[in-house]
Amino acid sequence: MNNYRFFIVVTIFLSLTGCYATTAVTSYTDPDYRNTTKFQNVMVFGTGMNLELRQLCESETVNELTKNNAKGIRSIDYIPPTRELSDDEINEILIKTKVDSLLFITLIDTSIDSTYVPQTYHEGNSYSTVNVIGNYAYVNTYSSPGYTTGGYNIEEARATYESTLHDVKNNRTAWKADGDSQGDLGVNFKDLTVSASKETVLKLIEDGLL
Repeated sequence: MNNYRFFIVVTIFLSLTGCYATTAVTSYTDPDYRNTTKFQNVMVFGTGMNLELRQLCESETVNELTKNNAKGIRSIDYIPPTRELSDDEINEILIKTKVDSLLFITLIDTSIDSTYVPQTYHEGNSYSTVNVIGNYAYVNTYSSPGYTTGGYNIEEARATYESTLHDVKNNRTAWKADGDSQGDLGVNFKDLTVSASKETVLKLIEDGLL
């Protein structure tokens, strides 16, 4: 395989496999909740987001909770953004839904980091083969064209989140976390939201809150 064909194959491979989002979560559990309390019924709030991201965040978080044997409900289904509810009305909803905890995932900041990849010219290759038949020699020459890479910007999406888990029974904060999400070329803020939602639940499980 010549250099040009190899470059094309690698480019296609990266375009198929390089688009993914990751989230790093750093958390802290209140000492009173370490190895003692397991929450089972969580109401999820996506805050600091537009409606599209909020619904996506709450849905993905509830799905991840369900996969891990905990019950989750979307706050938007019970506390709709079209209504102004009093504290008493919200408390009635919490009692009715029998939730034992409130999970807030708050979008703090978003950014697009751009890195320029300079142009690089790669010379082509050529080689010859000689075939001898009787008194005659035949020379075959093969060559591959040169090609240029780079000359474009690579953009990476980033988002930061803050998450808190509140105990409904005594209105205390049981858990707090910071999340840093990033994604390669082709990843958008919806992908980052999905990643952050899933990793937040997994971190809660790791810390023993669920």
